[in-house]
Amino acid sequence: MADVVCVGFSCMDVQIQGIPVVNDRLAPVAFDRFGATHAKHTVLHGGDAMNEACILGTLGCSVELVTGLGNDGAGLFLEENAKRHGVSVTSLNRDGGGSTNIAVNLIQENGERY
Repeated sequence: MADVVCVGFSCMDVQIQGIPVVNDRLAPVAFDRFGATHAKHTVLHGGDAMNEACILGTLGCSVELVTGLGNDGAGLFLEENAKRHGVSVTSLNRDGGGSTNIAVNLIQENGERY
């Protein structure tokens, strides 16, 4: 049995950096038939339960994560990421027909987030 149980929200965070700033506002993103290209993107775990469980696991605590994930690539990414941080995932709730939450954060050149 784990010393700590983290219950709650988990998601995949996708951070897209290098969004231009125009007049202190979020500039329109230009898309063409190939999409849009920006300086950098990062894919991380996110959500309160996932973040806290991974931090505690990294610190060496015995921790169990109770959260819902879809049966998709994002869910598999989060499960494997939790395991790499030493988190027990035996209590994951997998929604076979659902998809895992993904949050996309646009980060402007000046560091402002949207």
